[in-house]
Amino acid sequence: MRTDDFLRLDTRLVWTHGVTRTVESQLSLDLDWERTDKTELFDPKLSNVWRWTTWRTPGGPFAVGGLARLSLAKDLFEVEGRLFADLEVGRVLFALNVA
Repeated sequence: MRTDDFLRLDTRLVWTHGVTRTVESQLSLDLDWERTDKTELFDPKLSNVWRWTTWRTPGGPFAVGGLARLSLAKDLFEVEGRLFADLEVGRVLFALNVA
């Protein structure tokens, strides 16, 4: 349970580039800050995400693919892989991720 003096600010600066029609790369800098009366934490993190679509319905809104992420911070080295399924309805994207 959080105390009444809990404050948190999550910020992310992201640059995304479409490498090909089915591959996208994303570089992000996360600057997260958290404070209570007893503690203060500033936790910057650099991440690189590669997302590829392996199959998309021809002219349709459904796609499946994979995602790989590498994150680095002062005391963190994280590697993540996911499979995903996307459904795009208008300007809304519904996503199912299996990590």
